[in-house]
Amino acid sequence: MDIRDIPSRIERSHGYPITHERLCAELSSADIAVPDGADQPATTLLDACDEYGFAPQYETAEDLRAALFCAADATHVGRVGYDDRGHNPAWNGTDQVSF
Repeated sequence: MDIRDIPSRIERSHGYPITHERLCAELSSADIAVPDGADQPATTLLDACDEYGFAPQYETAEDLRAALFCAADATHVGRVGYDDRGHNPAWNGTDQVSF
């Protein structure tokens, strides 16, 4: 399962608000897809939400989404440090530009 799919899955199966304990029970057998790595149990990410002190109850899908994204570590990022703006190795950041 993609991490982004969790809030909508909960909305369809249970609805909001949902407690942390109920969320863990509903996702106990779910795995979250990790880019370039082994899938991770959803409960691992939910435990991180608990450790970081997020509310014991999620009022909306957006509350849950924000908590999941805040608790996700670098393994959930496809390409760490990726910048789609291009690369300019000649520029060192000290050149002054005037328009």
